[in-house]
Amino acid sequence: MSPWVDVAKGAEEIEDKYVFSYKPNPAVMAAEQWNPEQVRAGLRGVMEKTKGCVLELVMKDVETCKKQPERLSSWVKIARETVEEFE
Repeated sequence: MSPWVDVAKGAEEIEDKYVFSYKPNPAVMAAEQWNPEQVRAGLRGVMEKTKGCVLELVMKDVETCKKQPERLSSWVKIARETVEEFE
């Protein structure tokens, strides 16, 4: 599902019958300042709304990371930590 979808409504329709493939907005990678807490809050919000679903997170369409490739590994680390909170 795209970053602009109504996550709660999608989760309600999908339940655990299909994989809820969520694609976060890649703009966080291109922001002037890297904001790990914004990333974490966004992922938590999605995970709260998709409880009971089979969830897949796919970060794609990253055009730039402001010459800070560590943003990519930081996003993965945050995603893993957040997933573990919901297990």
